Amino acid sequence: MNARRSSASNLGEFELGLYAHPAYLARRPAPNLVAELNEHAFVGFDVGAPYTRTLQLGGQPLTREQFTFRSDNDLAQLAAIRAGCGIGACHVALAQRSGLVRILPEMFAPTVEMWVAMHEDLRTTARYRTVFDALTTGLKAYLREPVDERSAPVTRRKRVTRKQSRAVQGRRPSP
Repeated sequence: MNARRSSASNLGEFELGLYAHPAYLARRPAPNLVAELNEHAFVGFDVGAPYTRTLQLGGQPLTREQFTFRSDNDLAQLAAIRAGCGIGACHVALAQRSGLVRILPEMFAPTVEMWVAMHEDLRTTARYRTVFDALTTGLKAYLREPVDERSAPVTRRKRVTRKQSRAVQGRRPSP
């Protein structure tokens, strides 16, 4: 995308933290020092985005060689952390919703800017502008959500069966 022909909006900043699932921490006690992370499975990037290359832990840059599970897909990393595969970086608010436990908060708490952008030529197309505006509104609300590390995690949504889903949608459940 040509930067001179794009429309971008800085939505604000979010904090990252290191997190692990309680099941992972039941198998391996949480580290109290950065050096103890070497004894743990670590979830992170493979190639990484520009901002991941600036992340540091204990004054040292994070490198792909440190990670046991590597993916450049943030959702895959979050899934691995939620599945108890190891310790990894996550948005503080998202981790709180997921019931994850923060690790070494005093050693790793970088903030990252969040932007939303679209090509300037799309601004006049109603459906693209609607999506852009909805993303901007929703992400700004997400960034404004209060984060309270002491609060209990939000309960997970109840799993809905296909039969229940069809009934809610007004379709007859199949036998």
